[in-house]
Amino acid sequence: MKTTTNRKDLFLFSLVIFFSIANVNAQLCSSNGRSTNDEYIGRVRLNTIDNSSGPGNTTTVGYSDFKYISTNLIEGQTYTIRVNPTWTGTVYREGYRAWIDFNGNNAEDTGERILNQSRTYATEVSATFTVPNGVTP
Repeated sequence: MKTTTNRKDLFLFSLVIFFSIANVNAQLCSSNGRSTNDEYIGRVRLNTIDNSSGPGNTTTVGYSDFKYISTNLIEGQTYTIRVNPTWTGTVYREGYRAWIDFNGNNAEDTGERILNQSRTYATEVSATFTVPNGVTP
């Protein structure tokens, strides 16, 4: 799981989720952060994942790499992802997106975006999605 922060007036959350069906071995997208002066992703929940995080450190400002956190998702089952921002300064409307690379091709294909929340002041955003049947590497 990766998180990134962008400009103060637009916060874009990027999450790549790994799951195990057969031998799917997707690669992480590159990501970086710039500042946590006003906000960062404070918590992400999906199935057995309940991960709270901080703003990073002086080396990784605005960026945290949680690629070793995983959960098992089952084909045909429905799940909800929940994301909570933490504001450390001025509260801005933020947008959030999350993807799962179901076919392991390292690209966002139709149906792989599991969260697409336009800019909002909400303290929690969520989306429900179903893991497609027949997922193969």
